[in-house]
Amino acid sequence: DSGIDGINISLDSLDRETYTHMTRYDCLQQVMEGINEALRLQIPVKINCVSMRDQAENGIQNAADRILQVAELARDRKMDVRFIELMPIGHGKQYRYLPEDEIKDILSERFGMLTEDDEYRGNGPGHYYRLEGFAGRIGFISAMSHQFCQTCNRVRLTSQGYLKSCLQYNVRTDLREKLRSNSTDEEIAASIRQAIL
Repeated sequence: DSGIDGINISLDSLDRETYTHMTRYDCLQQVMEGINEALRLQIPVKINCVSMRDQAENGIQNAADRILQVAELARDRKMDVRFIELMPIGHGKQYRYLPEDEIKDILSERFGMLTEDDEYRGNGPGHYYRLEGFAGRIGFISAMSHQFCQTCNRVRLTSQGYLKSCLQYNVRTDLREKLRSNSTDEEIAASIRQAIL
């Protein structure tokens, strides 16, 4: 009723202990209920799973198990499960990403061959595959191993008011300062345009 036409959900593990460790919240059951309710309401769902190599901490599920369990969500549910390569920024610097090709190997060993799917799915950087017997699709956003700079159409506005034209670099435009100094809409628009161009 509010006009929601799609939901992206971050879900890096279906193991409750691992999920709680990674997110600092013990709410995996609520997340799963939310996914099922969105699907019941026929709202398109994309699951975003950040792929990273095994971690040394105790109680963390290994990478292959995480990937296989999250991918399994697309077997009986018509939704996209996307694996996003961890970028070495912020807290991500302490972990190592798992590249797309290794994830494909893990998936194909368990589920069979991945077949490229060229069905149009919006303007994002993801590319998709089908697995036989799966209702949903498997996608990849691979900024590290399959750079897509030439087709990137993403910008980010941080909670501090910085417009970033690329997550990989620390180049940013301070829009908060412009808003607080009573810049006109035209001046703010010009700053956004300059940052993007």
